[in-house]
Amino acid sequence: MGISFRQLKTSWERMLGGAFLVISLSACASYRTLDVSVLKPGELKLESSNVRVMFLDRKLIHRSDSFTERTLYEVLGLRRADVVECFYDGLKDGLQNSVKPMALTKALGISSRYMADSMVPAPMTKKEIAEVNKLGNCNYLLAIEYCDFGLDSRGQIFLDDNILLRLYRVSDGQVVDVVSSDTLGPETRVYGDDDVATVCNFFYNKGWSYAERMVPSWVPVERRIYLGNRMLKIGDYYFSAGNVDDARKIWTSSLNMKPRVAVKAAVNLAWLHEQQENYEAAKQLLEAALKTLPEGKDQHLRAYVKDYIQALEQRIKDNDKITEQL
Repeated sequence: MGISFRQLKTSWERMLGGAFLVISLSACASYRTLDVSVLKPGELKLESSNVRVMFLDRKLIHRSDSFTERTLYEVLGLRRADVVECFYDGLKDGLQNSVKPMALTKALGISSRYMADSMVPAPMTKKEIAEVNKLGNCNYLLAIEYCDFGLDSRGQIFLDDNILLRLYRVSDGQVVDVVSSDTLGPETRVYGDDDVATVCNFFYNKGWSYAERMVPSWVPVERRIYLGNRMLKIGDYYFSAGNVDDARKIWTSSLNMKPRVAVKAAVNLAWLHEQQENYEAAKQLLEAALKTLPEGKDQHLRAYVKDYIQALEQRIKDNDKITEQL
């Protein structure tokens, strides 16, 4: 049963641009905001098909954490295993958010081991990886090397650069990625005054963020449809009703109007091009329209168009990477 990557991506973007559309109006009602999603490539270059990942908590614990773990439980009722599970849940859901199938399993039966506070664990050996993977038949192993909980001067728990992750290639035992939690978005610091949900969400989001490093994923973005003119509004009426052809005709005719209206029409048309993956056409349209705006005027509109051009340039670069990763 065949559905191409192009068909899959376009159908998702149309759905997210229509059925899951969230509309907000600016103070002067000159445009509405479309909350949509676009596909972003992963940062890692993994095998192109049949990727199977095993998640492993090595349970290597710095000695001082034997005390802070108790504080974590006393303050929030959470154990180390609970927050690691939150990370795993975020990783699992993040991988499911991708368009690339990837199997994820979890290694079990690992015993805790303690080490000096300043110690950074040595990478696993090929033999150790093979031992963990003997029943998993995986080609990558993602290991939490340690998961620390610090205490500030008042004894409150905070999370700051507390996770070290390594991704191993099982076939040769090579480390293909090393990151700490601070390099994974979103940037969040959690203190003891926050509730359990905040801490769990912190770890969940870190897991989701790592999934986005591994595979192409849908990420939210904003686009605008400008309304500040009768013709633009008529075009939006057709667009909102699903009549894209007539919307395109109306907005194309608006390109011949005064520069401010023409640029806004170009923005609306650029979104139609983007939905069809015609990123270069959208970019060229916006660049040509931007040149017609008088210098020193319509700075907010000019800034949005420049940002949109940059976003399209990024999508052009990302498209090649996504094709390689699928």
